[in-house]
Amino acid sequence: GEHERAGVLAAAAIDRALTELATREDEEALELLTKLAIRAHQGGEIRTAERAFRRVAEVRARTLPDDDPTLQKARTNLALALFA
Repeated sequence: GEHERAGVLAAAAIDRALTELATREDEEALELLTKLAIRAHQGGEIRTAERAFRRVAEVRARTLPDDDPTLQKARTNLALALFA
């Protein structure tokens, strides 16, 4: 249905974004990856969502303190994809 189509489109966008944003670690790039990953996850593209969530979590873990809520949210998103 509609969610599945959105997931496929988000998966294609994530593939492009991971390539084009590979060296970017700015907030805009991370937010875009997160939004695309959420859409992919909702559409059943779990592995693709996992790749994007993992990238965001890795950058956040390097750039934020352990107790930062933004880092915790990134880790939660990754966990949800891993255990879906």
